[in-house]
Amino acid sequence: MKIKEKIYNTIIEKESNICVSLDYTSFEDIISVIEILKDKIIMVKTHCDIIENYNDSMRKKMVKLCKENNIFIFEDRKFADIGNTFIAQFTGGIYKIREWCDITNFHTLVGEGIINEFKSCKKESQGGLLVAEMSNKGNFLDSSYRDKTVEMAQKHKDSIIGFISQRKICDGFLHLTPGIRLRESGDDKDQQYTTPGEAISKGVDILIVGRGIITSENMLEECEKYRVEAWENYKKLNNIL
Repeated sequence: MKIKEKIYNTIIEKESNICVSLDYTSFEDIISVIEILKDKIIMVKTHCDIIENYNDSMRKKMVKLCKENNIFIFEDRKFADIGNTFIAQFTGGIYKIREWCDITNFHTLVGEGIINEFKSCKKESQGGLLVAEMSNKGNFLDSSYRDKTVEMAQKHKDSIIGFISQRKICDGFLHLTPGIRLRESGDDKDQQYTTPGEAISKGVDILIVGRGIITSENMLEECEKYRVEAWENYKKLNNIL
């Protein structure tokens, strides 16, 4: 079974479409939060290059924990370079991202070369996402950029499984939306938030939630609030019994 179908099946099985963004600088914090939320989420989003104590032993512990609990690992690397450099970034260095992620993502401003190289060196079980829209103020990803990104995805359905977007933009692909909060707001920087219900109403599949969960006093209770609102809306929109 391909990874896109596995993700859809896991959404149904766990009655959750929550991806928690683990923007921590230590593996201990990442693993601790996965332990707490493992039954409420289907995916974790990492930024490996901010982890200050990155090492293979802790990374393997994270991967094992996720596999045991049907949680996909999305390394939010946002690759954007020439093909040869991408291969080195994806397969080598201290992070060796290819060895452990289920999903990673790409900016499409560099063209299709990076996708072709991903296709040539990825594991069969891995899939890619294209960044079509972002949730921060002032970004340059306009409708023309989005449409060209969709065209690129349609040409590479064998390796690209979906988009980072604010709404559903193309049938047959997963749509993951960042910037989710139970109450619409913003931060003191450039982030703009939308509610789980509003995001699901726009046809997205997976909600990426970070500070709304991981900075709460009771992460498990808060995550359950997100899970229930997102799942109930998703179930209704997609006629899931």
